[in-house]
Amino acid sequence: MQRHEVENATMAFGVALPMAGWWSGAYLGNVPLSPFPRALTEALNLTPHHPIIMGGLLAGLAAAAGVAYLLHEYGDDKFRGAPYRRWMRGSRMANWHAVRRQVLAANRLENNRRRKANREAKPLPPIMVGRMPMPLHLENRNTLICASVGAGKSVAMEAMIFSAVRRRDRMAVIDPNGTFFSKFSFPGDTILNPFDKRSAGWTIFNEIQGVHDFSRMAKSVIPPQVDPNDEQWCAYTRDVLADTMRKLHETGNPDQETLVNLLVREDGDVIRAFLANTDSQGYFRENAEKAIASIQFMMNKYVRPLRFMTRGQFSLHKWVHDPKAGNLFITWREDMRAAQRPLVATWIDTICATILSNEPMTDTRLWLFLDELESLGKLESFVPAATKGRKHGLRIVGSIQDWAQLDETYGKDSAKTLLACFRNYLIFGASNALNADKASEILGKQHVERINVTQTVGKGGGGSRQLVASQPEPVVMDSEISNLKDLDGYVMFAEDFPIAKIHVAYREYPRRANPIEILDDGLSNSKPEPDMSSTPSAPTGADATEPPRRRKARTAARSSRPRDAESNPTLDLFSSADGPEPSAPPMDISDWVAQEETRT
Repeated sequence: MQRHEVENATMAFGVALPMAGWWSGAYLGNVPLSPFPRALTEALNLTPHHPIIMGGLLAGLAAAAGVAYLLHEYGDDKFRGAPYRRWMRGSRMANWHAVRRQVLAANRLENNRRRKANREAKPLPPIMVGRMPMPLHLENRNTLICASVGAGKSVAMEAMIFSAVRRRDRMAVIDPNGTFFSKFSFPGDTILNPFDKRSAGWTIFNEIQGVHDFSRMAKSVIPPQVDPNDEQWCAYTRDVLADTMRKLHETGNPDQETLVNLLVREDGDVIRAFLANTDSQGYFRENAEKAIASIQFMMNKYVRPLRFMTRGQFSLHKWVHDPKAGNLFITWREDMRAAQRPLVATWIDTICATILSNEPMTDTRLWLFLDELESLGKLESFVPAATKGRKHGLRIVGSIQDWAQLDETYGKDSAKTLLACFRNYLIFGASNALNADKASEILGKQHVERINVTQTVGKGGGGSRQLVASQPEPVVMDSEISNLKDLDGYVMFAEDFPIAKIHVAYREYPRRANPIEILDDGLSNSKPEPDMSSTPSAPTGADATEPPRRRKARTAARSSRPRDAESNPTLDLFSSADGPEPSAPPMDISDWVAQEETRT
């Protein structure tokens, strides 16, 4: 129902129901209503003093208020444009309850299909976006959350992560400030953060499974550039990095520290001697000092951050291919962003590239939550993973605050390609006209039929004429998006599901672990965060061969948590390898989910 239809119906019921209640009270109270109008006047004067008539009137008013609430809550489609006679084509707004019923019906069909394909398959609960369920068969179409600061992006992403935890789905979460880890971590989950003492140890050589991986990892470490001149030098630098990695691997010295020292600290003569008889030796010819310096400048920018990561056995390739592995949280703090950004981009790109190396398996579910997508830089394998990953069970949820920053990072054409990878959208309030206009464009336009009445006045008299008009118009104007309240937004799923305006309520999840525990490197003056008395920090899920200074800082024992609910239905959420056992009894993941659902 359109807004004017809801208002007209509200007014009609608001008058009719109290009148009907008053008349019913007069009838039940044996109050005569004839002769008219004297008897009616006497009955009206008697109303405040007659309990039955007054009760009927109050019942009518209560019924009118209830009908008004139902009309606005379940009938209003939230379209705020001019009234129209008929919707013809294009995008369409609908009441969120109607969209929810449509989604639940589609999910029942999808669960029936899964049960026919596998009789042992259990019904999947949907991923929730606030109170709106997501269609099961559209999860792998990827979801983009567009929001300004404080509009509701993190609240919506927390609801989706909670739903994924409830289903035992595996996740890789890009987690600024460690907020998601502090709320949704479990024993067996892994942290990647060179400045967090709980982080797993990792080196770039852990991802080498074949000769082709040297070039792939070089592209992950040194991402593509928007500027063609920069890209040319980055291409040269990738060649040198790939050949250096391969030479170290072939000579039995796959050491990350040696790799960084060789490419960053040594002069051109040493690198030239090391890369002799490789394809990159041509970059280090005589009188090529400027070219060598340019390549080493690029190495300092992208390869140097590898030094921060401590050696260990954790491998993203093994993590992706292990269905029993826990979740992965890539955390950082704002003051760590500059040092960690190349590492974070490398890890994300490696995950995306590794997923595509799997055999197609649509029954597996692996979520990739990318908070602040535009700040991660241009990723080599992201677009291929977003377009082809659905065959491998990949589901991507990204969030973005500023379209201008995305255009700057990817270039306008590549940013459009990136946008085409997402079919599900959640639009919150925008911070400026550019973002609001882009969000309005995403929601689309509609063709509706309106009757325009024109009146003419002449010497012979006046007249009127009705014209049928149908012009494309935005379903939601940019100004409406700019004026959205916090936590209010528009959700649009793929296929023919209508657009719905929803409210994503804030939900307080208990803090289960410290977001970030700074590694004591002898330079930090900050005090460590206190341990959680009731919920110790979750240990990471990969053993590491580490130097003594970091080995003491890490948890001695690592837990391994199977993700399959059927094979391991009771997962201890509070066990920790270090520190005293909490006073609360152990709780499995099902009990934790049930507690969180009933608590709110």
